[in-house]
Amino acid sequence: MITSSPPCLKGFHSFIAISRSALRSNIETIRSKIGPKTKLAIPVKSNAYGHGVREVVSAIDDLVDRYLIDDSRELFELRTMTKKPIELLGYVSPAELDVVVEAKGVLSLFDEDHARSCLSWALERGEVLKAFLAIDLQFGREGISPADAPVLIQHLRQSKGIELLGIYGHFSCADEDPDLSISLAQQKLLSSVIEAAQCQDLECHLFASSGLWRFNTLNPYQRVIRPGLSVYGMWPSPSVKAHAEQQGYYLKPCLSWYSTLAQVKQIPADFPIGYGGTFRSKRPMMLGLIPQGYGDGLPRTYQKGGYVLIDGIRRPIVGRISMNMAVVDLSELGIPSSGADVVLIGSQGSEMITPEDHAVITDTIPYEVTTRISPILPRVLVD
Repeated sequence: MITSSPPCLKGFHSFIAISRSALRSNIETIRSKIGPKTKLAIPVKSNAYGHGVREVVSAIDDLVDRYLIDDSRELFELRTMTKKPIELLGYVSPAELDVVVEAKGVLSLFDEDHARSCLSWALERGEVLKAFLAIDLQFGREGISPADAPVLIQHLRQSKGIELLGIYGHFSCADEDPDLSISLAQQKLLSSVIEAAQCQDLECHLFASSGLWRFNTLNPYQRVIRPGLSVYGMWPSPSVKAHAEQQGYYLKPCLSWYSTLAQVKQIPADFPIGYGGTFRSKRPMMLGLIPQGYGDGLPRTYQKGGYVLIDGIRRPIVGRISMNMAVVDLSELGIPSSGADVVLIGSQGSEMITPEDHAVITDTIPYEVTTRISPILPRVLVD
């Protein structure tokens, strides 16, 4: 998160600034926790969690071992930016495998049917697909059951059309698992698959941001860590943050969201503001118009308790947020002029607004706060 004055981005009234130094500092902090031998697989799916994939990759490419994305469209774009290995965590249909092969991606196999269809595609074309197998660790999302996994692993390892590089799974609640009993049971399930399939030589990844900070030691099978949210300087939950900081690990927010005060005007008492007239002024008020709304990633739910920073002062949002505009109350503590800088996420003076603050106000999680920021908004790397 940028703590100085916002950088100038000529020609745009609103933009996202990404701190290069914060991104790199967070990776160094993660490295200090996991040691030099563990590989870092950095998720940059969903436009690098809303931060801008091109900006993020250019800032950290020399520090990471591989990238994680969701689908073949992201793969094709990302391959123009890096020569590092790229693993797809999302579903890839046989119809998309040409792109995966061309862009040298590593796909995820979800179950036996998916694996067989991909294998048939490869054998028919004389190709060899690199892949990881997803294991459903009582998560109920993608992946094959631990009971069925060993047979499929053995079959894939003997096949000529698929090169199985490893397996992976997901913790379901490491961010809010007080005694880690659920997470430990899931880790044990994954270990049982490795032992039953005799595939200790394969790579295996399970730990993401929550598991990374909640577990004091890593399973010996965990030679790859995929810390998504932590790279971007955010915490999965307050308890994870507290646990990590008690051990001396601190992260730096990377994203700041800037806009401009487009209009300043006075309204009388009993004046309706916004769609539906849900807010009516109880007194004469000075209003400010910000050219950002839910189409830009500022959700309508942020109107209830949401605010922005102007001149280092918290200015509350009033009335419903529109698709590309929001209105704030400027009546208190001095009236800024049209054209003043506005901070939606970031620092100004002694005040700060974080993605976690947005998450609390809108009853969601920091992941959603940043990924919903419109990719149309320009991103710029600073410091």
